[in-house]
Amino acid sequence: MKDSGASTQQVSSIKVRCNFATLGYIALLKNLLYQIMFKKPFSFDGRIGRTEYCLSYFGYFAILVVLGATFPNTDMANLLQLILLIPLIWFLLAQGAKRCHDRGNFGGFQIIPFYLLWMMFAPGDPGENEYGPSPKQPAEQRV
Repeated sequence: MKDSGASTQQVSSIKVRCNFATLGYIALLKNLLYQIMFKKPFSFDGRIGRTEYCLSYFGYFAILVVLGATFPNTDMANLLQLILLIPLIWFLLAQGAKRCHDRGNFGGFQIIPFYLLWMMFAPGDPGENEYGPSPKQPAEQRV
């Protein structure tokens, strides 16, 4: 009987360790997304890198798909979709402006056709530019 009790304790301690490890990864992901990336998602100030810009676009399109799939095609649903799209478009414009800033351009460049694709793949300006420090710089160096 004691052997089964000991093995139960071992199994439960393994489960606890796995849960703590999972929580550690979730906390790391939360830290990455909320403290390092997406600090001010609706602000037009500052710079963002390619990763945050691409994640912004993928998130935007995922939300569009969900909105399109969940609402029926009625006048009231279309009005609700429009109301929900306004902050999403603001978010996308803000993220695009910050990515333009990382390239050393003002935010209006994002209306140039195919420039959005260029911003996904082209590297930003190294070091600090007129829009702020590089998003690749460690947080301690960004003063």
